[in-house]
Amino acid sequence: MITVIYVRHGATPTTGIELPGRKPGLHLSDKGIKEVEVTAKLLEEACSKDIKIAAIFSSPLERAKETANIISKSIMTKVVVDKRIVECDYGDFTSGKLKVLTKRADWKPLFTWPSGYRFPNGESFNEVSFRLLGFVEHLRSSFKDEVVIAVSHADPIRIAISTALGMGIDGMSKINVATASVSIVSYPNLGEMLPVRVVATNLNKTLINYLGVK
Repeated sequence: MITVIYVRHGATPTTGIELPGRKPGLHLSDKGIKEVEVTAKLLEEACSKDIKIAAIFSSPLERAKETANIISKSIMTKVVVDKRIVECDYGDFTSGKLKVLTKRADWKPLFTWPSGYRFPNGESFNEVSFRLLGFVEHLRSSFKDEVVIAVSHADPIRIAISTALGMGIDGMSKINVATASVSIVSYPNLGEMLPVRVVATNLNKTLINYLGVK
């Protein structure tokens, strides 16, 4: 089995306020840096217990790359940028205020039928799922029985988890992915007749502290 540790980027100044999408120039906030450092320490602890990270992949957006670089310094593994795990293209909704967007009539189908939804002049969740599948297939063919980290964004990680659980895209809204959280999915190597296994979701600072990593 190949194990993928999905990490959402840390908080930014607009987290919970705007829908940034692929807006360039958005960096981690001080809060985001601190919470990623906690996550990086957890991953460093894991590596000290004979868990070897074969690679770190990152979305090309600044907030994701900054998150990946913090983790990279902790576990001494090179970061590789992969466009297939970039944030969803929210089209006309990019940079929109969430308080405004949630009141729009064309926002409601986002939660009632995600698999049939396309953002105005943007991407559909099916397209996000398709590129994520390509990313996973690349990993399955290149990292047999290894562990990799993928630093991405909330919606792509929700889709990865939801599809791995067999809920499809329509189950993604039931999954929470906090900033700097860790979710773990194991996929069978190519040729293995084994099921995909969701090992953990949304491990965050609360659990990390519980485990004794200060």
